[in-house]
Amino acid sequence: MKSIFFSILGSLFLNVITIAQAQSELERTYLTNIPFHQEVISGGYYVDPPPNIEGNPYFKSKSFENGTITINGLTYESVPLLYNIQKDQIITFHPVHSQKILLNSEKINAFILFTPEKSVFVQIENNDTYPHHNSGFYELVKDGDAQLLCKHYKTTSAKKEVGKYSGYFTEDSDYLLKKNKQVIVVKKRKQAFEFLGLEKKELLKELKKNGIYFRGNPRAFLGFLTAYHNQQVP
Repeated sequence: MKSIFFSILGSLFLNVITIAQAQSELERTYLTNIPFHQEVISGGYYVDPPPNIEGNPYFKSKSFENGTITINGLTYESVPLLYNIQKDQIITFHPVHSQKILLNSEKINAFILFTPEKSVFVQIENNDTYPHHNSGFYELVKDGDAQLLCKHYKTTSAKKEVGKYSGYFTEDSDYLLKKNKQVIVVKKRKQAFEFLGLEKKELLKELKKNGIYFRGNPRAFLGFLTAYHNQQVP
């Protein structure tokens, strides 16, 4: 009788160890994929956009990819990320519950996506007068004494004809310059020259020589001016 009792007890003990090991492995898997405290992922579960809107609200890709993200000054690599540029939200994937979850925007300092080229995003504060500021995530195009930023965003519009979709996503972007905590939206090339304190004549000659024009390629045009300005700063 004693032997039967200890046999049952031993079996139960082994089962407890097996369950504990399984839970521990699950926790390790979770922490490896989502190494954040609950306060960081307090945005709740992410709700997909309505299926009657044509297109998607994401930056370049609607699929998760492994990116890099900096939260509260700590950087994590190979984290599944998705960027909703309509709502300015960063989404990750909960491996245990197989759910898309929102990361707390207030805790995010920066993140990097590779879709397919590398795109670095930073959070900018105190730019509330800009209508598309939202959570404050901007692509960092050029860094230095002056920064060239790009705000990517999507909006929805209604379709006139009746069909499968009642609306569609439209993508747009704005370029901004930041220097000494001041940020401006650049709509005309004159704004960039004045903000960066640059003389137009010689620089416009060089830009024209290289076939770079503000209207045709504002990213390259402003990138050239920002890099030139930063080179002049001691």
